Amino acid sequence: MSIKSLRELFVGGLPASPASRGIPLHRLFEELPKFKDFLVVDLNLSGFTVESHYYAVRGFLRWAKREGYNFVSVDALRSYLKTYLGRSKYTRANLIKGFRRFFRDYLGCPELVSSFRLPYIRRGEGGRFKELWFTKRDLQRVYYALGESKNPERNQALFLLYATTGLRRLELLELQPRHIDWSLRSIILDLDRGTKKTGITFFNEEAEDALKRMDLPTREDERIFKIRGPGVKWVLKRASRRCGVNPPITPQALRVWFSYEMGKLGVPDRYIDIFQGRVPNSMLAQFYTPRGLEELKEVYDKAGLRVLE
Repeated sequence: MSIKSLRELFVGGLPASPASRGIPLHRLFEELPKFKDFLVVDLNLSGFTVESHYYAVRGFLRWAKREGYNFVSVDALRSYLKTYLGRSKYTRANLIKGFRRFFRDYLGCPELVSSFRLPYIRRGEGGRFKELWFTKRDLQRVYYALGESKNPERNQALFLLYATTGLRRLELLELQPRHIDWSLRSIILDLDRGTKKTGITFFNEEAEDALKRMDLPTREDERIFKIRGPGVKWVLKRASRRCGVNPPITPQALRVWFSYEMGKLGVPDRYIDIFQGRVPNSMLAQFYTPRGLEELKEVYDKAGLRVLE
């Protein structure tokens, strides 16, 4: 179905626009699976971006249902965004980008989202926190609280890998056995992430032990962690609350902790940027050799990064 026919389906050819009259909420729920196909097939977006847009829209629709909305209008979207006032500008940006893809690009109703502006984010700002609100002892408390969760082996391995690799939340969830060189304890991802770059990183012995306690896939191209991004945040949030760490620890917080901790341990910024995927591919290419990997591993191991000690 074309965007034009979708618009006619929802607006019905009436003079009132969906911005003022609203679109039936139940019809939007019905369109979610096809919206995901639109992102993948028509726009050819990466899996990370597809998931971000899809969950942004689904989260809004579920909120609208809980709040008793039968129709979705600009007022409903504005009320939802209002609940995020004071939160990270990256969160607001991701929500608005998802809404634009769904209402403007997929449904052909740009008037629903045209008034919402993206926050200004300086180039190279990278989402770093001004300061960390937790200590290493707090991380240890969350780790042991994860031992009481529903899937302790998986959750503890995820936690230690986030803390010792510096990978982004969704990058780690795409990890497959073929990405790991156990002899070097290295991870080299080959993911198409659009504007995001992937790097060469490593994990420490603590994370290695946690990984080996899991039932790892037998297929080399199968995902190791069968959990979605929102699920990871929920698991960490629940464990943080259980042990009294507030605000809760998040994958992004662990990525930033890795950056700060490696800096404190004397690792130069250029290597931290390589581990965290913040360098151009042209610069990274020189390390895709046995000698280059050994150099990076030596830098990583010399730092002696530890979470549980």
